[in-house]
Amino acid sequence: MSRLARSEPLQARALLRPYALVYLYRRRLRVHGAQELLAGIGVAIAVALVFAAMIANGSIAGSAGEVVHAVVGPANLQLHARDAEGLDQRLLVRVEHLPGVAQAAPLLEQTATLVGPGGHSATVDLAGTDVSLAMLNGLAHTIPLAAFSPGGIGLSKTSAEELGVSASDAPKGEVLVQLRGGAHRLRVAAVLGREAAGGLSQARIAVLPLAVLQRLAGLRGRLTRILIRTQHGHEASVRAELLRISGGRLTVARADADVALLRQALRPSDQASGFFAAISALLGFLFAFNAMLLTVPERRQAIADLRLIGTKRIAIMQIVAFQALCLGLAASLVGLVVGYALSLGVFHQSSGYLAEAFTLGTSTVIGSQPLLLSLGGGILATLLASAVPLIDLRRGRALDAVYFEEGAPGNALGSHVQIRLIVGAGCLLALTTALFELQPSLALAATGVLAMATVFTVPLAFTAMLLLAGAIATRYQKLTILQVALTSLKAATLRSLALAATGAVAIFGGIALGGARDDLLRGIDAFSHSYAADADLWVSNPGDNQATLPFTPSRHTQQIAQVPGVKSVNVFQGGFLELGDRRVWIIARPPGFNRQVLSSQIVEGSPGAAIKHLGEGGWIAVS
Repeated sequence: MSRLARSEPLQARALLRPYALVYLYRRRLRVHGAQELLAGIGVAIAVALVFAAMIANGSIAGSAGEVVHAVVGPANLQLHARDAEGLDQRLLVRVEHLPGVAQAAPLLEQTATLVGPGGHSATVDLAGTDVSLAMLNGLAHTIPLAAFSPGGIGLSKTSAEELGVSASDAPKGEVLVQLRGGAHRLRVAAVLGREAAGGLSQARIAVLPLAVLQRLAGLRGRLTRILIRTQHGHEASVRAELLRISGGRLTVARADADVALLRQALRPSDQASGFFAAISALLGFLFAFNAMLLTVPERRQAIADLRLIGTKRIAIMQIVAFQALCLGLAASLVGLVVGYALSLGVFHQSSGYLAEAFTLGTSTVIGSQPLLLSLGGGILATLLASAVPLIDLRRGRALDAVYFEEGAPGNALGSHVQIRLIVGAGCLLALTTALFELQPSLALAATGVLAMATVFTVPLAFTAMLLLAGAIATRYQKLTILQVALTSLKAATLRSLALAATGAVAIFGGIALGGARDDLLRGIDAFSHSYAADADLWVSNPGDNQATLPFTPSRHTQQIAQVPGVKSVNVFQGGFLELGDRRVWIIARPPGFNRQVLSSQIVEGSPGAAIKHLGEGGWIAVS
């Protein structure tokens, strides 16, 4: 059968049937499978990097949300203490008897360090409560009653694994609880897996009877929060009554307010992850585009052949789009699987710096937004990269123009295009400068714009390099290898530019991310030195590197002061406080002990005046 006869179905229809599209793509895979594989690898890498960065960062807030919702259950309001001393437990009775309150449960939370039988330690959130909380959140039927037994402690599965405690060790094993300057040995009453505690099993928590934790923490008759479930339609009236009871000294908020506070604290991390994802997407697109360019000569010739036999433009576009869609979908699915694996390992983010301020989970949470964005972005990148051969479909262009071009078809970059790219790079550079100068908070967005300007500048740098290398080759005729390389580069200009652009963005991203990391470490180092400069030695709770966990200092202060060589002993106080929609770190130093911190951190005002005012009392320094 002749080639023209085989092409009759393509002429007869403006749009092809699905089986014809599948047949044509199968033929392409048999002939050009290696080229399609390279292009698919580029798309998969981009999708994997973007997906891993997005879910690794989103899992912090997502897993914490699972923990919070597992604790609060159907509760919709809470009465929350603002300091480490908590609120009066007698308020629980008043809250329970408010009109519109269906149920209320007490909760005392403390951060402690647990030491397992083998010496392994973990910083966990101790939750002291009674059966009423289990009744509220629906865990009364699954959590074993042994977890609330006097003298015992229930460990989540994650906490038990970090301490080296197995379920078979309960109830014979013991752990050392280091809390508020004291150490207490408690029997492991239960290990709470997902079947018993749901999402709580993935958090670093431990459960104690309320009275036991109050005694160990020295907070008898105190709670940190009261969780409230209101009757239908009574939330507003109950909230008003809670505000009246609190008298402005306690926080009245939604039961899951901690999730919103955590998301606010994660905003800088989200911005950094977004920038990394954008650089990864740009690199992946360039990689895929470069791999697609390997197929451009053959694709353009195939398009010319189809046009010569009368195939409609819409049918050619349909073939190209279908093949790009198949490749993009397959590569993106592979990228999602690889990205998930990366999020569990290489990209797994340490959230330990937030553990003292929030109750965090350890599970990986995959949201619909990262999934759809990564999948859609991979398919879109493939479609854009595949659209290059369609330039031959422009009206007024000869059907077989591709056969009369110099060099490999589809790889020439005209001078007018280079000029446009340089002008575009200049505009992007001006925009970047304006963003940095006028709106420093948009620095990450400006950096992304600068990355695009880098790509647009590559053709000029590439042309300059070719001219310089050409001059060297002309002067030194013996450099035959250089002349061969120049000939090869000029014959495949667009491919060479895509490779150079990929390398440029990779180097740009490496320098930008590496520089940001170095700046962060220098900032932390400078602050740490100034933060600790007021004393030669510090005494704090184990694992409390931010000095936010309180203990009673009087007895320790007297004992330390009697140690030979000690000149003076002063008390330092730190903690976390809700201020608007933020959880802020409060640092309270002794009068006159703020000089180092203020000298290194102050950006407006005089450090001397600030030190004077802080010593007077009634003043604060705000970041």
